[in-house]
This record gives sequence, structure tokens and C-alpha cells, in this order.
Amino acid sequence: MTLRVGVVGCGAMATQFHLPALRHWQDTFDDVQVAWCCDLDADRAREAADTLGAKAVAVYRQALTDYRVDACMVLVGVLHTFAVARDLLARKIPLLTEKPPGANLEQARQLARLAEDNGVPSQVAFNRRHNPYLNAGMQYVGGRSAVRAVTYEMFRVFRREPSFPAYTMIHAIDALRHVGGKPEEWSVFSREDPRGWTFIVRFASGVLATLAVYPDAGIRSERCSLHSAERTAVAYGLHYGTADGLGWAELHERAPLRRRIDLAASWPAELQPVFAHGFLNQVGSFLDSLRAGRACYPDLTEALKTMEWVDQILARLGQTWPE
Repeated sequence: MTLRVGVVGCGAMATQFHLPALRHWQDTFDDVQVAWCCDLDADRAREAADTLGAKAVAVYRQALTDYRVDACMVLVGVLHTFAVARDLLARKIPLLTEKPPGANLEQARQLARLAEDNGVPSQVAFNRRHNPYLNAGMQYVGGRSAVRAVTYEMFRVFRREPSFPAYTMIHAIDALRHVGGKPEEWSVFSREDPRGWTFIVRFASGVLATLAVYPDAGIRSERCSLHSAERTAVAYGLHYGTADGLGWAELHERAPLRRRIDLAASWPAELQPVFAHGFLNQVGSFLDSLRAGRACYPDLTEALKTMEWVDQILARLGQTWPE
């Protein structure tokens, strides 16, 4: 049976990463078809639809009536995510939605509750969880149960927007949860001008982690080191456009570098950044989970746990969710 997919939102992130991934999997899976692409900008909707062999539409609610779909990708801005996702979940349409799942904790709670009450599969686009280098590193050190310590850095240049802790730093927070699980004890130290935050975390799993977030540094980078008893894996380039390019992973054992992994080179040039930064695996995971009847990862319930932690962090920093 064909899995028909609708796309709501065809902006920059969609056209650069999500839709090339969707096009690849549509070509790979003979039972996946993109039915329509929706955007208020008619030209953007048309361009996206043309690349996917789909129809271009301006109003997704009308498209749901005219062209039935089995799932949707919600790729709109964060301030519009809640309204679209809530509507689709109420219609019992499975969805992959951009992060964060709502503009604040209460919206995320409502979406998670609606998905659970209606039994609707969902996935949130926390793409670090699908990064090939981070996951290869986790596998190399022995999996989640073997990880003992984590160091994570998120450095940006001139990112002074007030929403940064809530809507960008959340990626690093979620990546730590992907590795460590439930945070049990944590402290955060902050500074101003330029802003910066350093976290010290002990997870219920026993993992110890440090996270350094500097949104106005002299380098743009995102890296993670994973340590087990005798092995260390370092994943570079966890975000697009950093000093580490398409990224790679270095695998060490008792000090020597055993292997360097550079997986993106095996993909066509146009798909290399899509693969390297987790978008290809993310969309593939969503589609394959629906095809196989498996739970999606991370779903809205799992993503809510990240939102709850971010809410606690904002409170400790004396901040609130952006209006």
C-alpha cells in the first residue's frame, strides 16, 4: 500500500535539507509518494512540488480534503508549528514536525497529550539523534549502556537573539538526552557580554556530562566526545555550516587513533550535507517506521522531556519562553 505524504512549509530549511531527504526516500521506497507541497508563497510551493513530482497547494486544510494523505511533514516556523500540528493530530494524521514541538512547554504538552490520546504516530525533528557520526561514535564505545562521560560544545558567531536558549540551544540539550537519558542532577553557570553557559550534568544512567554553549564565539562549531572505559569517540560537524564542514568521527582506544570515519563522501554531492547532518536518516526513520508500523523516534512524548528540561533551564537562568 502506498504511503502518501503531504508537506506543510517549503522554506529555507525544508528546501535545503528536509525535502532533498524526502525526495531520496521517495525514489528509494517504491511505496512512498509525495502528494502535495503547501506554502503561502506560491513560487516556493511550486518549486518544491516540481522537485518531488507533487501538486503545489496554498491551503493545507483544503489539500487534506482534495488529496488524501497518510502522513505529513510540518516544516513551518516555530510560532506556527503548534496550530498546524494540533490540527493534523486531531485529524489523526501521523506527522514529522520541526523542532521545538511548540513555542513553549504548554504547547508541547498539549501536542504530546493529543498524539497519545488519539494514538497518532509522531516524530520531532531533533536531527542530532540521527547524526551518523554521533551514532557511530556511540556504537563504537559500546552503546548507551557503556558511555561513562560526555563533553559537548555548541559555539556560534554573533547569535544574540533572545530566543537562542529556547530554540537553538535545545538541540544540544536534546543531544545530551539522546546519549545520557534522564538528567538527575545538573548545574549551569552563565555569563553576560558575550553570553555563555556551561552545564555540569549527572544522568540517572550514571553518565557525567559537560556542555559548553557560547552563542557569540570566534568559531562556529558543534562537537561531541563520548567516553567509555577504554574507548573514546569524537564526532565533529554536528551542525551544518560549521568549521568542521560535513563532519567526521575519530575513534580512539587506549590513546591511539584507531579509525577516522568520513561517511558523507560515499553519497552524491547534493546529498552529502543532507546525510552528514542527520536529515537523511531522520526522514528515512520516519517513513520506515510508518511503513513497518513501528514507533517513531523521538516522538512527541519523548521530545516533551527535552522541553521540560529546557523549561527548567530557562527558569534557572531567569528567562522565559519567547513570546
